[in-house]
Amino acid sequence: MEATAVKFNRPLLIEREKDYFQTIYGIVVNGELSTINPDYLNDYVGYLAGMHCLSNGDNYFTISYEQRGLPDWADKQGNIHIKQDAWLKKIQKKCIKKLNLTYEIISLDIEEDELEKHISEDNLIVNDNFLYELDNQQGSLGEDDGLPF
Repeated sequence: MEATAVKFNRPLLIEREKDYFQTIYGIVVNGELSTINPDYLNDYVGYLAGMHCLSNGDNYFTISYEQRGLPDWADKQGNIHIKQDAWLKKIQKKCIKKLNLTYEIISLDIEEDELEKHISEDNLIVNDNFLYELDNQQGSLGEDDGLPF
């Protein structure tokens, strides 16, 4: 299966439930790199950086859960931002800069069952061993190269 991994230079800690944090090392997008819109990717990385900052005590914004079930970001005046607007982009860039967060894009050819061992149902990379495999086997995960290591 063709997939694209987005590997962060540092892990993010995002609170998923009260007092439960999930470590996120990157994301996986099904499909080839050419099918990924770079603007959407940057927005999603910014979203994850913002959620990390919020989960770890920053007060740039708060979360409002509306009936649609998604976390909406609210500014300090209480205005809820449900779409990617200038304020959201500003906060996301601020969080990315604060974290010095960068990412590397890696094309993968991997078996689906092998990939599922390393990602969450949201396609977040949650297994740090997967990072070592990405570094060591750039693009050939799940394939046997015949080497003993």
